[in-house]
Amino acid sequence: MDKLRSEADLRALYPPPIERARLKVLHRLDQHCANFIALSPFLCVGTSSDEGADVAPRGDEPGFVHILDDTTLAIPDWPGNNRLDSSSNIVVNPQVGLLFIDFESPNRLRVKGRASVSTDDPLLAQYHSAQLIVRVQAEAIFPNCPRYIHKMQIV
Repeated sequence: MDKLRSEADLRALYPPPIERARLKVLHRLDQHCANFIALSPFLCVGTSSDEGADVAPRGDEPGFVHILDDTTLAIPDWPGNNRLDSSSNIVVNPQVGLLFIDFESPNRLRVKGRASVSTDDPLLAQYHSAQLIVRVQAEAIFPNCPRYIHKMQIV
């Protein structure tokens, strides 16, 4: 098996338009991205720590992710399996990746940023049984190609 040893090796596998994809990175939510998040009932949160990487699903009725301004999102954290992997990772390493997926259109949106967790955030009162609020300061926003998302319905 041939291992890639550098980013240049990886880039050699893809045609030059990959640089055009890098130009599509936003640093603020535009109206399209804000609407996409506001209508999204589902996202995945990627975190990491010294113990490794983790991805956790989050979901509720559309609008459960609050858009506080053009760079800040707030996500409620409800008790799940009580492992607290995502929250613990954020405390150690605030860098996160969010992936919003619309399976019905299909479409997707990625957000990279820095997160914090709070047990006394004023937004907690708006979410029954949420124990934490995760605030994400977006640093890079990527409207993504939906090419490999299979069309499905959420029921």
